[in-house]
Amino acid sequence: MNPWSNTIVIDRPNDTICNYWSLACEGDKAHIIIMQHVSKEHIDLFIEHLLDSQRNMN
Repeated sequence: MNPWSNTIVIDRPNDTICNYWSLACEGDKAHIIIMQHVSKEHIDLFIEHLLDSQRNMN
């Protein structure tokens, strides 16, 4: 693990989230690359969508 990396690996979310956010997926993992133009608001929106999808699964 590199603490300075801008790549985040997560468990693969459902297909709706993967398609909406164009996540790069491989098996049961997905990764997100945080670029300089990505705002905190954009990241917060992604997290909100991700958490909502997880709540709906349970």
